Amino acid sequence: PSGRLANESPTSYALAIRFGLLEPEEVARAGERLAAKVGEGRFRISTGFAGTPHVLDALVETGHDDEAFQLLMQTEAPSFLYPVMHGATTIWERWDAVRPDGTLHPSSMTSLNHYALGAVTDWMHRTIGGITAVEPGYRRFRFAPRIGGGVTSARVRHDTVFGAIEGSWTVSGDDVSLELSVPQGAFAIVIAPGHPDGLAIEVGPGAHRWAYVRPRIQIPLFDLDSLLGEVVEFPEAWDAVAGVLVRHLPHLAQLLERPTASGTEADRSLRWALGMIPGTSAEVAEDVAAALRALSEANA
Repeated sequence: PSGRLANESPTSYALAIRFGLLEPEEVARAGERLAAKVGEGRFRISTGFAGTPHVLDALVETGHDDEAFQLLMQTEAPSFLYPVMHGATTIWERWDAVRPDGTLHPSSMTSLNHYALGAVTDWMHRTIGGITAVEPGYRRFRFAPRIGGGVTSARVRHDTVFGAIEGSWTVSGDDVSLELSVPQGAFAIVIAPGHPDGLAIEVGPGAHRWAYVRPRIQIPLFDLDSLLGEVVEFPEAWDAVAGVLVRHLPHLAQLLERPTASGTEADRSLRWALGMIPGTSAEVAEDVAAALRALSEANA
């Protein structure tokens, strides 16, 4: 009845969502729990062979794009980008096969060319690149890239029996530009991310381009009595809070990577949350409030 699974792990929720094991009214709750578990893991990978290919899709399908991008962009092991940051050009058997000091992990399981954990590139192709087939052979396909994670541009190419599909996008501030090349004999359903009019059209063969200004998301006026769940929904607001705390309490740096507040914690005030952190003084609370006011004024 609570909408929770008996085994609460990211893999359990990801598979339940992706394989359609839940009733429609249970999916949203499962997505919230999945996002919460990923946040509790500080956006490091905690899935294995079964869950890794599905966790990012499950987050996006349930409306948690921000958490998906944070999981993708994490650079500390275990993460998708830790191997890349340490020179990997292939998929490793272990996320930390090469340790931070450049030495190999002492385990025997340290292949530096291993298939199983490479599923993230498929998600990047479909979600960041935005290309998915609607009909066999890509006779009709969808071009619906998602923007997030600090990524400012992407380019994708897919060879089909009709020819090459090529898509790209760039974002600079609020300005967005999309380009798409559709081969002869194919058709594309284009969904423009953040378009002010919700652009969703079908186009035929040829070169197409769209440029527009996406609406700026207005950050509410937060203060110490704002609900924690509302503050963490806005990365800029949480970064302002965390920045102050780390300045006063440097040892909290890793613990303050943006959390996912859920359940009763989401309904508690920011003032309550600060009171739960040892060493947080009235001065720290005042600085947090000032940082939130400055953020709102800058965003006005």
